[in-house]
Amino acid sequence: VQQNKDPPGQEAPEVQEERERVRSAMGSLQPQEAVIVVNSLRKEYEDKKACSMFKKKKKVAVRNLSFSVKKGEVLGLLGPNGSGKSTVMHMISGDMAVTAGEVLLQGCEATAPPGQGGLGHCPQEDALWPELSVRQHLEAHAAVRGMRKEDAAVLISRLAKDLDLQKHLNTPARRLPAGEARKLCFALSILGNPTVMLWDEPSVGMDVKGQPMETAVRSKARAAILSTRSLEEAALCDRVAVLVAGQLRYIGSLEELRGRFGTSYHLEVKLKDAGQSDAIHTEILRLFPHAARQERSYKIPMEDALPLSQSFSKLEAGIRKQTI
Repeated sequence: VQQNKDPPGQEAPEVQEERERVRSAMGSLQPQEAVIVVNSLRKEYEDKKACSMFKKKKKVAVRNLSFSVKKGEVLGLLGPNGSGKSTVMHMISGDMAVTAGEVLLQGCEATAPPGQGGLGHCPQEDALWPELSVRQHLEAHAAVRGMRKEDAAVLISRLAKDLDLQKHLNTPARRLPAGEARKLCFALSILGNPTVMLWDEPSVGMDVKGQPMETAVRSKARAAILSTRSLEEAALCDRVAVLVAGQLRYIGSLEELRGRFGTSYHLEVKLKDAGQSDAIHTEILRLFPHAARQERSYKIPMEDALPLSQSFSKLEAGIRKQTI
């Protein structure tokens, strides 16, 4: 393991505390304490655009990242595109080599060759065999996990029902619609109830979320990391970690994150007819009772607007009815 000699620099107090917890976990790693430990992780790529004839330049995708996840805990990984979320997930799963630092899963290095039965991974890209059917995918993964055929058949039937995949069981992966392929990847990741779960935006494109997703996330028998851009999914997590340019900027509860960085949304209203101002104001207050008017916009508390999908539906309905 190559040590990360890059100093962490200035960090938020809760990020410093997490780094100290990781140091302690490295000294006394027990399954009931920290199941996933990420210690001073760094990933560099060769920056081909910045390379010259005499010197190769490196692009740092992940810089000195440390956190841990306990058994029964779900950590939400939040951040904009390009923040390093998927890179972190690939390094934890062992699919990508680390530049420096280390990843431990229940005391075993994840940088060793993959194949451990205790890890379930749903990557952002659908990793499927084009010619194998949905059923064949599930049966193959069950066999790799050492499940008996009888047990696997029962579990596959239940997963297919929960995720509405029954009509696609004999369909080759190459013929699956994008949403159905995503469901299959999610099903493969939870098959056999592994103790370590990695989900990289698992519900993108899926039309079935709800209970199957929530049941999998809330299992107390595993440690999990959920990379997501959805606040509804992040609300299922025990803690959230915010990555910005490959660095950990916040780790803690979602409630604390909202309280620290924002408590409301701004809704801007453009009027075709100025005479409708009072009627529109009445309709906005009906939809969002605690909204505060600020000239041409409204400040809407987050608790009034969640889930956002329903809020947008309400606004669109108002536009169709010409009440907004």
